[in-house]
Amino acid sequence: MRKQIEDLEKHITNLENTNLNLLEQKERLALSKRQLELLQNQKEDLFAIAIHDIKNPAAAIKGYVELLNSYDLNANEQQEIMSSLMESSEDIVKLSQAMCMIIAESKPEPTFNFSESSLKKIIDKVCNQNMSYAKAKKVTLRNKSASNLPDVKMDELKMTEVIDNLVNNAIKYAPLDKNVEVEVKSYVRNEWLVVEVKDNGVGLSEEDMKNAFQKGVTLTPKPTGIEKSSGLGLWLVKKIIDEHNGKIWLKSKLNTGSTFAIELALKK
Repeated sequence: MRKQIEDLEKHITNLENTNLNLLEQKERLALSKRQLELLQNQKEDLFAIAIHDIKNPAAAIKGYVELLNSYDLNANEQQEIMSSLMESSEDIVKLSQAMCMIIAESKPEPTFNFSESSLKKIIDKVCNQNMSYAKAKKVTLRNKSASNLPDVKMDELKMTEVIDNLVNNAIKYAPLDKNVEVEVKSYVRNEWLVVEVKDNGVGLSEEDMKNAFQKGVTLTPKPTGIEKSSGLGLWLVKKIIDEHNGKIWLKSKLNTGSTFAIELALKK
């Protein structure tokens, strides 16, 4: 009887150990599942960002070609457009190379390359690249960026995407039956460098403003040309600004217009 009890106790101990091992395996599998789900989400974000990044400079190239074909331009105007075409082409090449590096190194997230850079230079470039688009939509685009902005630590390529998204959106949603003006301003306030993109277009409702920076959310206003809205642009803008430890805010009134603004901390 004693031996049977001992054998039973051993059997119980073995069962407990087996059960413990099964529980540990279950926890490891659950952790692996969570990691795979996270990786999949990061991969989806990565490709969403890549596609959206390349879309705007590609659209700019299309606009420049249309401008060359549609208007009788003088030599200086043609040279300006050719320079902008080259810049947009270079942006696509840089973005493509960055994506290739990320894929080659099996990184789930794009890396940021921070350096002291000129935001004024970026604003001038973006306004120049969007000028033909604005003309095609009969929108007045004004660059009122301060000329004496201090340099700020940022990823120049990513910040170009931010400014381009905001300016491009203001033009994209401009109503065709209204004289729309888009104004880009920059200034220093306290220890922050502020960039505002203001328009007198359709504006946003309270509900749209709540959802403006959510991934994949298509807001009520629709593009007024043949453009499409992916619901990724403003989400991407906020994602980049968050990586810069910056701020982003929005003021808008339906049928009156909107102001989107970003703030980057100056070096102390």
